[in-house]
Amino acid sequence: MNSLSIRLMVSAGVWIMLVLIVGGVSLSFAFQQSADASFRRQLEVSVNALIAMADFQENQTLTVSRSLDDPRFEQALSGWYWQISAGDTTLAHSRSLWDASLPLAVPASNLGRFGATTFQGPRGRALWASYLTLQIEGFQTPVRFMVAGDISDLIQDRRKFDLVLTLSLLALGVGVLAALVIQIRFGLKPLRGLVHDMEAILQRRANRLDKDYPDEIMPLIHVANSVLEENQNQIERARRHVGNLAHALKTPLTLLRGEASLSDEANRQPEMKQQIDVISNLVEHHLARAATAGASSFSASNVSVLNTATSICQSLEKIFAGENRHGHIDIPPSLMFRGEREDLEEIVGNILENAFKWAKHNIYVKASIEIDGLRLIVFDDGPGMPDDKMQNSLDRGKRLDEMTPGHGLGLSIVADLVALYEGELTLGTALTGGLSVTIVFPTNCMP
Repeated sequence: MNSLSIRLMVSAGVWIMLVLIVGGVSLSFAFQQSADASFRRQLEVSVNALIAMADFQENQTLTVSRSLDDPRFEQALSGWYWQISAGDTTLAHSRSLWDASLPLAVPASNLGRFGATTFQGPRGRALWASYLTLQIEGFQTPVRFMVAGDISDLIQDRRKFDLVLTLSLLALGVGVLAALVIQIRFGLKPLRGLVHDMEAILQRRANRLDKDYPDEIMPLIHVANSVLEENQNQIERARRHVGNLAHALKTPLTLLRGEASLSDEANRQPEMKQQIDVISNLVEHHLARAATAGASSFSASNVSVLNTATSICQSLEKIFAGENRHGHIDIPPSLMFRGEREDLEEIVGNILENAFKWAKHNIYVKASIEIDGLRLIVFDDGPGMPDDKMQNSLDRGKRLDEMTPGHGLGLSIVADLVALYEGELTLGTALTGGLSVTIVFPTNCMP
């Protein structure tokens, strides 16, 4: 059974059936015991009344001053009888016995204590008799007072009760099952709504589960939303890696294009080989990062900040040689960055590329060890950036000037990488008038 509704209905139905059967048997037994006790008490009351009406004589005879109040004791062979006997002699009996008699041999009982027995009476009727044996003065043998009643009415009452009880329990069972079906359908309605919402996500009409579900389902909703969010994050990270790779390949490809235009093939081969190596390293780096779903595993290698900045500046100076732009580097040779070489190259490369694009002539790179960590500053003598647009420049793909390359995807890539190392990126205006980019890496990024 793969249906949750059927499982609930079958399990609840079996349990309800067992409860109703056990309850019905218990009620029937309780009613039978109560009816039998009531019938027995009625007979015992009649026996006591019979004793009270008996008038004993000195010659071992007795007379009954009047009959019992129940008219059935006066109706011939009515099924209700009384009889007084001593040993094997019947001293008196009810008119209802007519010319018959009740059995004289019955199970013995202690004097003064009631006894009970069943036997077949006149007309083959099953009778239930209660009797009391007393020792009467003047009588040599104990006197037995017996009242018997037809138990067919008692049996009929039992059957009527069992029939009514059975029908009532059947109606109750059907009603409970109907209520159970309604309850299951109402209770599982949020799950059907969940299916529709998941279909909406599959059809791209929604991206998360935002409805108010019952408390029992909310843990599942939270987990499902977390899975959807993580999946979306992985997709976004994959897109970023593709964008990062494409952006990172622009500079080496530009250099290759410039080197390819040189006439001296012997002189351009080392430069072309260097840029090809850079492209290969970038491809391997971003593929490895994408394979780990964007997680960064910081290596234990130490990267020279001076060598990285110098290599990138030399490459960019060649690209912008026609604009007479130069880089000025102020970095101690001993300054090291603890992390992945490709990440530092991408951070410094994107910042310097933007600076070279916007500078008039000079680009400055400074790095030092501060109390809060490794501080890297890049600024230029270009037009700078308005304060209200500095934050927008860090948004992925945001371009401040669609006609001029720069301050677009590069700065957002830098922001992502700096955040990956738990660093801090701030933009400002340099004393030279251009844009100032300051990056502070935490102390764990230093040897």
